[in-house]
Parts: sequence; C-alpha cells; structure tokens
Amino acid sequence: MVKTCSVCSHRNRDQIDQLIVQKTPYRTIAEKLKIKAKDPIQAIKNHVRYGHVSKKIQDAQEFGEVRSGLELQACVQEVYSLCLDAAKAARKSDLKAFGTCISPAIKVLEILGKVPEHPGTSQESPLLSTLKTDVKETFKDDLPVGTAEPQAAKNP
Repeated sequence: MVKTCSVCSHRNRDQIDQLIVQKTPYRTIAEKLKIKAKDPIQAIKNHVRYGHVSKKIQDAQEFGEVRSGLELQACVQEVYSLCLDAAKAARKSDLKAFGTCISPAIKVLEILGKVPEHPGTSQESPLLSTLKTDVKETFKDDLPVGTAEPQAAKNP
C-alpha cells in the first residue's frame, strides 16, 4: 500500500511549501499549520527530501531573491556614483576631502569583491570590473606610484 504524503494532502499545502522555501523552521510550520502526522517535522522533511515542494513556489521565491539582489545592486551603484561625484568635486579643492569622499566608493568595491557573481567560482562580476576601471581611469593621477587601487586619505 502506497503511503500518501501528509503535507501534499494538507489543505494548506501551498502555504506550507511557501514557508519551506522561505526557510521557516519546520517546527514552526508544523505547529502553525497543525500538520497531522505521527511526526509532523519528519513529514515536512520527507516532503522536501522527496521533491514534493511545488516548483511554482520555488521559482517564485527564487525570482523574489533575484529581484532583491538587483535592487541592492542598483542601490550600491547609486551610493558609489554619489561618492565618486563628491570625490571629483573635492579633488579640485582639498586632497584630504578627496580621500574622505573616495573611501566609501572603495569600501563598495571591497564589498562587491567579496561576493562572487556565481557562487562557487572566483569569477569577478562585470559590475565590479566596470567600477574598478571607472575608479582607476577617473583618479589615475591621484593613485600612488606602483599601485592599481586608490588609497583613502589617512588621518594624522
């Protein structure tokens, strides 16, 4: 006799699947939605293990994560642009102010450099390459001799 998945047959299966892809603790799901099984947490684990989670819900979650990542990327680019513009303006009048303005842009590059575009690879993202090139070209006269990266001004 084939045993039916107690999560698949639950009246709130879509909600359960959604909570699973959102990484809600299984105990919380079992208690909140009152899953009727001898071991509700194991029932959820089996539901996941045997690939019963709705593909449509998984795809929707992934799309939401991608959208959030793109929004974050746009925000970082905006902060970077503001820092770069401030640094360009400061460079004309005060070198100390220039260092203060360019420091956040350099920090953005450092943060982006730690996040590979494709997890598991060391490939640099095209955005990071573009931003680095932009900084180097814009401030090539301000870079210390023998370096390829701008240096933030040091406070005495």
